[in-house]
Amino acid sequence: MLASELGKVKARKLRISVPTDEILSSIVRFQPNAFHQRRSTGSNGILDVYAWTSLSLTSSTGRSEDDHASYSSHISECNKLTELAGCIPWFVQFAERLTPVTRCRIFKLAAGGCIPCHTDDNLAKYGLARIIIPVIADNRCITIVGGEDYVMLPGEAWFLNDDHPHSVMNSSDRDRIVMCVQTFNLAKLCELL
Repeated sequence: MLASELGKVKARKLRISVPTDEILSSIVRFQPNAFHQRRSTGSNGILDVYAWTSLSLTSSTGRSEDDHASYSSHISECNKLTELAGCIPWFVQFAERLTPVTRCRIFKLAAGGCIPCHTDDNLAKYGLARIIIPVIADNRCITIVGGEDYVMLPGEAWFLNDDHPHSVMNSSDRDRIVMCVQTFNLAKLCELL
């Protein structure tokens, strides 16, 4: 696949294997209760508190609790690996493979929670691709992209085109945890599709 063709793809599984047990044990060892509540202002100007929380794998300070939520930060210098990232050797190697990476985080979506439908326009606006790596998930965790349902399971990695409207429903009885990696290296990503 060519980088110029990515815009036509809604979501696609990468041809890699992910050691989710290693990643999960690193997260738990690091700080099992350290996820930070995500707050954002919706298009209606009202503060929304979603059922998801995050830890940063990259930030401008190198601290996991620093989450740069502004989309303008994608093009700034917020790509230092955090102390949490340093505890996950697989992530460090993956990030080096896809350099330059920018905003990389671990998200926890509470059981029964959802992320409402939205678009981020990262691919078209910034040339930035998003990769979703499930760590804890099951077939009751559905990602909807451009009206199509995707079940993203542990051990997999997925390109998600966030230019398309997308949402997540966690109908599971346990929290869903995913790594989200964003990269400008579209050519290298295409080699993995």
